[in-house]
Formats: sequence, structure tokens, C-alpha cells
Amino acid sequence: MIDKLFMILNDLVPKKPNKIAFLSIPDYSDNPRFLYEFMRQDQEDLEYIWIVNDREILQELIAKKIKAVRKNSIMGFFTLASSKVLIGDAQ
Repeated sequence: MIDKLFMILNDLVPKKPNKIAFLSIPDYSDNPRFLYEFMRQDQEDLEYIWIVNDREILQELIAKKIKAVRKNSIMGFFTLASSKVLIGDAQ
């Protein structure tokens, strides 16, 4: 059910060409984190946003002025649907 809902949302929401979403397990780690840190230094004109599961990590990222949303939330689904690029690790 959620998969079908996301597919509909994905088709309806326009993609932002400069928006990149990041996912990793555990949250904010591994190659997605290193790519994020590298890209943020080099490509300041892009919008970077993390999708995380852990509420404590979400609050830590926000405190560091890193855009982040909660996974499996409306904003999480919207971020996935509106991002032109998704960078994640395979788990």
C-alpha cells in the first residue's frame, strides 16, 4: 500500500534539479556521509537533505544546521519524491 502511494506521489511531485537526498544505515554514516561532506564543500549551489530514522540524530543534524527530515514521515516521502538524486548505501 505504501509503495503504491509513494509511486503516485513520485509521479505527481515535480523534481527539483538541484536537490539531493541522502540515506544511510545507520543514519548519517558510511559512504553517503563522506559524499555529502565532500559535495557540500565543493557544490554550494545544491540543496542537500538527509532522511534519517533516529530522532536523536535528526535533532543533532538540525542543531548543526544540516537539513534533515524524519524517514517514513510526510516530509520524508516528499523529500524522496522531489529530489532529483538519491544517494544511499545498499543494506
